[in-house]
Amino acid sequence: MDRVCCEGSYRDEVIVMAENPKAGKKEKAKISEKQKPQKTEKTRPLGKSGSSGQAAAEKKKEKQRPAVKAVEGFDPWRVLVHPHMTEKSMGMVEPGNKLVFMVTAKAKKADVKAAIEKGFGAAVESVNITNTKTGKKAFVRLHKSASAADIATRLGMI
Repeated sequence: MDRVCCEGSYRDEVIVMAENPKAGKKEKAKISEKQKPQKTEKTRPLGKSGSSGQAAAEKKKEKQRPAVKAVEGFDPWRVLVHPHMTEKSMGMVEPGNKLVFMVTAKAKKADVKAAIEKGFGAAVESVNITNTKTGKKAFVRLHKSASAADIATRLGMI
């Protein structure tokens, strides 16, 4: 008999549904605690030993990107339709260093990132895109070296 699923337990016995291969139907069978397979403890793998705070700080410095210069002749508005100006999106500018744009229907994350970096000269950390009833909306988090408030002021959002 093969164990299929556990239906219930009563003290040291467990009622198990099992298939009878000869009859082709399910039967109930009782299995005592001694017959049940023992559970093994799962442990997490240990982290690398000897890692110091200095190594983490060095990695963080390596991840920081310098500010990107704006490219002349590039039109970011081929991808970006308009800045999304609602109370919620305006609240993300200062604390989250984020800007929200409505983008074209076929825009990808890489397209939005390139449009912001080349059009406004700001380093982009991440881009999230959502599809809404009114169109595609892109949430752009800028790198610490760039200020979302400065770009929002240039666009007339603030």
